[in-house]
Amino acid sequence: MRSEVDLIKDYFKAFNAYNIEAVVKCFTDDATITSGDGSRRQGTAGVEQRSSGTSPPS
Repeated sequence: MRSEVDLIKDYFKAFNAYNIEAVVKCFTDDATITSGDGSRRQGTAGVEQRSSGTSPPS
């Protein structure tokens, strides 16, 4: 099991690299993500759906 610090580091490394697969691996199957507008996504499929709208800057 990863430490919380390692998990956070892995998440930001994956997020900054736009590596959606690695971002999803940082979450559990029962994760809930709440966006700034209050919308919610459930589970790793929801994490993937939420993260897939993120693309590298042009």
